[in-house]
Amino acid sequence: MKQETKAVWLPFMDLRDMLTGRSREDFRDQVKARFDAAAAQGLNRLFVHVRPFGDALYPSQFFPTSHLITGTEGDPAPFDPLELMIEEAHGRGLAIEAWVNPFRVRAPGMAAVSAELCRDNPALALREMGDVIEYRGGLTYDPGSERARERIVAGVREICENYPVDGVHFDDYFYPTTDPDFDMDGFCRYKLPGGGLSQKAWRRQNVKLFLKECRAAVHAAGCARFGVSPKGFMECNLEEEFLDVPGILSKEGYVDYICPQAYFAMTDEVWSFPAVMEEYDKLIGDRDIDLLAGLAVYKLGRRDLHAGPGNEEWLRGRETLANMVSCARKTKHYAGYSLYNYQASFLPRADVARRVGEELAALRALR
Repeated sequence: MKQETKAVWLPFMDLRDMLTGRSREDFRDQVKARFDAAAAQGLNRLFVHVRPFGDALYPSQFFPTSHLITGTEGDPAPFDPLELMIEEAHGRGLAIEAWVNPFRVRAPGMAAVSAELCRDNPALALREMGDVIEYRGGLTYDPGSERARERIVAGVREICENYPVDGVHFDDYFYPTTDPDFDMDGFCRYKLPGGGLSQKAWRRQNVKLFLKECRAAVHAAGCARFGVSPKGFMECNLEEEFLDVPGILSKEGYVDYICPQAYFAMTDEVWSFPAVMEEYDKLIGDRDIDLLAGLAVYKLGRRDLHAGPGNEEWLRGRETLANMVSCARKTKHYAGYSLYNYQASFLPRADVARRVGEELAALRALR
């Protein structure tokens, strides 16, 4: 096996706490502390959110400066957060992947959709052309729009050409709803010339095409690692996000690795951690695609009312994560794991801190 990936997700929620309104040196101090903790745990890779809301934590010609830097989208950035994080990560021997949420411009519940967009945000013009869709308080680049996909792919290429990132990483958000009305206009434009797919199949095709284009852009720019972290429960991917996981794993060219969010106990009565890993491993077949395990650190010490007997693992286990990794290592394509997320792992709530510490110690001791 290649070097085992031992990663952690650093989402925008953590970045907001350590970045917004801070000076370059203050942010650097925050980054150092977090990256030191990751390295001390024996981790070797970071998935860091750099484009969470159609904006950028770096200078971009395609997207406005993130509101996470100064508090206001489009403000001139006093420094480059991505450049700084790469410097600190590589200085500690940590690989760092640019985590991008490709289609989300604004999530539901984030103030007024229009008020949050700066005047230079391309989503404004693309919304007028029908390539960005406003839906139930959210704003999303339309996966069925060629113009929208081209902009996102160009943004991915830009990251790889301008920064020495060690990969590009997508999470599990693609289509924001199952509602047929969401993109009915685009679907009708597809059907009128004779398109033969159902709306669900058409949506899945759009996402597959997009992933293929992104991977090609990543590799063409000299970066050799592109992956996706879908939900662990396959039906959710297929029927809610319209991510055709069996399709993108059926041949090479879509992803270099897959990291299912295997957020289930070993003995979960509905769907278990071993079942997730076995299903994904079988789907990869004989393709050269790596399999990572997404581990739910945030569930440690908390009740999971849907887990049945697995609830006891989350509440009172001491080596839950280590047992999961040992299990995952038995699959043919296993290449590592990632902890979700940084705060749950290294800045846990006081009532679960001891439990999380014991779990990480057991994981660190695993050989």
